[in-house]
Amino acid sequence: MTEYNHDEEAIMEMEECADCGSEHDEGDMESTNTDGEYVCDNCADDYCHCDNCGEHMHNHDSRYSELQSEYYCEDCYYDIIVHCADCDCEIESDQAQYSERDGEYYCYDCFPDETPDWRVFSNNFIRDNIDFVNPTNDNYKRDTFNIVKSRRYVGIEIETNYQEEQYNEDIRDYLHRRINESRELEVDLETTPCRQQVVYDGSVTDGEHRYGNEIVMQPRRGDLIVEDVETITSSLKRIEAYPSVRCGLHLHIDARDYDWLHFTVLTLMTKLIEPHVYTWVPPSRLSGNWSRRVSQSVKDFAYIADRDEFIDVYYDNGGYSNDKYNDKRYHGLNLHCHFQANQGIEIRYHGGTLNTEKIKHWTIFWTNVVDTCYEIAEQIKSGQVSSYSSFKNTDMYASLVPLKNDKLRKLEQRYNRYSMKDGEFTDIAQYKKDSEMLRRYLKLPKHNKPYLVEPMLRYLRSRQDNSFMSIENIFDTFRIPDETREFFKNRTKTIRRRDESHISNCFGAKRSVVEFDSVTQKFHYVDNMSNQFPLISDKRLSEYCPMFDYGSTHDLFHFSNNLTQSDYSRFI
Repeated sequence: MTEYNHDEEAIMEMEECADCGSEHDEGDMESTNTDGEYVCDNCADDYCHCDNCGEHMHNHDSRYSELQSEYYCEDCYYDIIVHCADCDCEIESDQAQYSERDGEYYCYDCFPDETPDWRVFSNNFIRDNIDFVNPTNDNYKRDTFNIVKSRRYVGIEIETNYQEEQYNEDIRDYLHRRINESRELEVDLETTPCRQQVVYDGSVTDGEHRYGNEIVMQPRRGDLIVEDVETITSSLKRIEAYPSVRCGLHLHIDARDYDWLHFTVLTLMTKLIEPHVYTWVPPSRLSGNWSRRVSQSVKDFAYIADRDEFIDVYYDNGGYSNDKYNDKRYHGLNLHCHFQANQGIEIRYHGGTLNTEKIKHWTIFWTNVVDTCYEIAEQIKSGQVSSYSSFKNTDMYASLVPLKNDKLRKLEQRYNRYSMKDGEFTDIAQYKKDSEMLRRYLKLPKHNKPYLVEPMLRYLRSRQDNSFMSIENIFDTFRIPDETREFFKNRTKTIRRRDESHISNCFGAKRSVVEFDSVTQKFHYVDNMSNQFPLISDKRLSEYCPMFDYGSTHDLFHFSNNLTQSDYSRFI
């Protein structure tokens, strides 16, 4: 707009604010609105810039953060800030704590304690429920239990690779058709539920093995497991599937009847049979990160007396989280999938396979283990329910970790190398008496010369954690059928011929053999592998302790570590 001033006879250019319409000298307005039009200073206060991306916006479209004392556009605000689901305070996104159980973010103070949903069903429910594959819905006459005796539902995950690219949906439809063709009854593919899923699994592929996925068999029970495994594996072979070293086989065994005592028995038993289990699988399952050993020491089980304490011990005092990928899921015995997603006990030790016989015997073994551990826990409850307050007080635990008597405590103090003064020598006569007492306690063979005291004491301090069950006792305790026994014995022999060192690695420092008595519910130490205990005259002593003096033996605690590894051949 042009305005004429007749007094000064000067012509002045004027312009209007785009928002309020007020007039201002041309060039006086420097701010703009979101359309790029000039606005006066008063109207300019209605606009701001996002502190993160710099977007120019009206105040009504901005979000102000009291936490940051800054304005943001809506997109940036919700990228940077979240609100606590409980107290509604602002939290920086990378500081907020997410609960998968609730699907909400929380501040540190409001984050709910995450604990598993302990819903324990009866064993009769486990045997009788038809929650998964069943004759009514899946077109077969009945469940039979001639091969797999357990009534528990078992889901199976088969990881596999392929020579050529395959599409998951095509494989799923193909397996669905093949399963239905194998049924005794005529089926309608359109109405029969598909009980096999084919899912992406990035862990099974690499540059060498480019194509792969995971076949997820929904839970089924009894002999149908073996029948459907045969159908699926033979079908996969037809399309050039193969298991590489990157693959694994996972069982999911229904354990909805398990409470804290059942899980405690199962975890302890698994720790004691685990060395043998690793002898049945490739070395990569022992050395890799996908099927780790039971992490608890035997003494850790003494702290379990209820559900919360079991969770603390099982999660290594790191606390349960509702995160699917909690680190505990990568142990050979994975209980996290039960607590986090109610997917049963996952057994992850086995390497990838499309061999029906391997899967059959693996299923028989582990379902028997789960059933037997349930029974043992029930027997403990029924026989001692009024007398035990924690697992530590059960006969089962006490027999494995016997309390030290006063004599043993005095011996440990007497031969504590850190408590002896320089130049102090052990009383030789007393040393011989102590050696004989320990020999009898450990039931070692008698010789003309006494045993070194220190290796025996060192052994007693940790023998429960260096123990394993004999293979025959495992088979007897868990009622493993003869065919399955022979299968696993032959499996160990085969792997031993390929890699003798793998067998040694499976047992590591394990040097005590225990056996479980199913009648008394107690363990018994049946073999201490006496060759790990040197005599005072052992010729190897001068090699490892060149300054050894018979009267000064307090620095020999680690001598037995250097001895030839014990022979496990009698126990595998």
